[in-house]
Amino acid sequence: MVAAFFLPVIVILIISRYAIADDWACGSGQFLEDVAEIDVNNDCPENKAAMNACCVTHDSCYGGQQARSTCDDNFCKCLTNATASSSVCSTKESPEWCNLVKVFGGMAYETTSTTSPTTPTTPTTPTSPTASTTPTTPTTPTTRTTPNTSTTSTTLTTPTDSFLSYIISWFHG
Repeated sequence: MVAAFFLPVIVILIISRYAIADDWACGSGQFLEDVAEIDVNNDCPENKAAMNACCVTHDSCYGGQQARSTCDDNFCKCLTNATASSSVCSTKESPEWCNLVKVFGGMAYETTSTTSPTTPTTPTTPTSPTASTTPTTPTTPTTRTTPNTSTTSTTLTTPTDSFLSYIISWFHG
């Protein structure tokens, strides 16, 4: 029964892959990216570019290791604005995608912290117009790295690979 449902979906995804743009950034892993793009193409193609921009910003936020809740909240607000002109996308894709990142985004967020070293930034104090104009020497940033603690023999190359593996293992029980 399950195979009868998924087989046509997989065939459609494989066939439609040739018509899907390579710069699409919504979804985690190629399969989920394809599903998300097909949904948007069917439900609200006029909102596609704005929704994709939300995904790019969200990925960048995770990569920069900003607070996960901030990344997710900003993503949800961005999607709300991006889909406001579509009754379908504003009631379907936007809340679904928002919930997906809040529920499943933790694994992608944690993976980016172990695979993408970040450079912490030192806050600067704004100077007033009357303050000295002598340039200050910037401090040298330090790079924070976390060792890879993976015990599997498969090397995951991106956060989306890890997340997709998690989803697949969840379905297989």
